[in-house]
Amino acid sequence: MNETGFAVSQKLFIFATSITTNIFTDMNNPKRSFAAVAVVVMAAAMMAGCCNGGIEEQRFMGMAGKPKSVKITVYEAVEKLGDALPLETVMEERLYDFTVDGQQQTMVMYNSDGDVVFSIIHYFEDGRCIETSAFHYGKLVDTRTFESGTKKSYVWKLTASDGTVTTLHTERGENKMTTVEKDAAGNAVSKGETTYDCNGNIIEYSAYDAEGELAYRTLSTFDDDSREITKKMWHGGVDSGEYSYSYETFDDNGNWTKRIDRLNGEIESVTMREITY
Repeated sequence: MNETGFAVSQKLFIFATSITTNIFTDMNNPKRSFAAVAVVVMAAAMMAGCCNGGIEEQRFMGMAGKPKSVKITVYEAVEKLGDALPLETVMEERLYDFTVDGQQQTMVMYNSDGDVVFSIIHYFEDGRCIETSAFHYGKLVDTRTFESGTKKSYVWKLTASDGTVTTLHTERGENKMTTVEKDAAGNAVSKGETTYDCNGNIIEYSAYDAEGELAYRTLSTFDDDSREITKKMWHGGVDSGEYSYSYETFDDNGNWTKRIDRLNGEIESVTMREITY
């Protein structure tokens, strides 16, 4: 699948932080508190993202067959006799739909009560994404519209629900992509830098605020099938720990359906995927 750039702006981090308690209710639990931070950052990334790309698209790299939809459910888990025992508590649930040529068309994120928290819709013309709209609890957050450019250099217009307009300027190199968000006066609002390995996997991502301070950073490793093995994260320059992933079950197409997620070596959750072809 193709990948295009995105920037994570400071205002979206603030917005995503303000709604965290709507997703997770037991914030006294350290495991769920850390997971909430991860979801906040990813939610900001998705809201700030252009279609067909970035960190959100990474989760579908290396998939075989032609999926029509993918449902991802993350259950809180505990370790028992060396195995991961999933609990009934749902930490996160997402549903993705794809076009016939394999491009992500919609994403819907649900909270533990089954309510729709976020949704993303991508619009296409002649097989190319030309517009993306993001919603929070059914209300429009922003809309991104393709303005101009080539595969290596392009511009998207971002229109917030309050009418504020910024632009996303992306430059792609051989294994690196930089996206700068600018306001109407041309001042940089945020910047995102993405580094890829030879298989197109995102091995490093860094997001900076308007002052150039590091807001978020990840370092990831992958196996030969583009399955993520480890992810180390920093928030505001502070080490937030390292996730490691092991894949337990697969469907007839070889796509994984069950994954064990560990945070700093301790089992945190079990992620299940239901794939429709």
